Amino acid sequence: MNLGPKLKRFGLFCQNANVLAEKTKKTLLCQVKMLTVATVAWIVAPQETTKTKTKPVRKRWFVMATINQVCDYIILACQEGGERLNLLKLQKLLYYAQAWNLAINEKPLFAGKFQAWVHGPVNREIYVRFAGAKSLYSAVDQTDMTEGFTLDNISPEDRQHIDNVLEVYAPFSGSDLEAQTHSEDPWIRARGACKPTERCETELDEAFMASYYKQRLN
Repeated sequence: MNLGPKLKRFGLFCQNANVLAEKTKKTLLCQVKMLTVATVAWIVAPQETTKTKTKPVRKRWFVMATINQVCDYIILACQEGGERLNLLKLQKLLYYAQAWNLAINEKPLFAGKFQAWVHGPVNREIYVRFAGAKSLYSAVDQTDMTEGFTLDNISPEDRQHIDNVLEVYAPFSGSDLEAQTHSEDPWIRARGACKPTERCETELDEAFMASYYKQRLN
């Protein structure tokens, strides 16, 4: 298949990446540091100055979202935004959400590595989640979301970051995004000497991902 015409649509990629970075940096300047999966972040509001003794007002706390929760949020956001979604595209949107969070916030959005599969970066946990019912190009919609998912599973700051990523990448098809990841060093490096159709389960290095996408902000 000739991907040349489709790849031309990425001619403004670096410009879009800068737009993404600027939007995300503005919304996340005041973000509480993302902690490890096992750590909880409490945001404590300042005490009011009164004559009577008052206690600090504790606001809602958040733990790092799981990859399945981020997956569900992307499904919901795409459905509400009128963007078509299949399993291939879902994997790539998850990848870019993670990659840009590593670059901009210097921390993962969720705990979950991506492997350098033939069709681009793939998270095995998400692959297993849909393996029994979905093929690579099967449509994904709200009926595929995890029962019990709510927006409260993800912090407002993380939702804003994901929304910014979707604004740039969601208009493209899964095949477009696959082709884009094939042109980027994190996937290429992880593939090594593998042939185009050869199976590869090497994980993409998150430190290298952070460095690579951070360079695109300059």
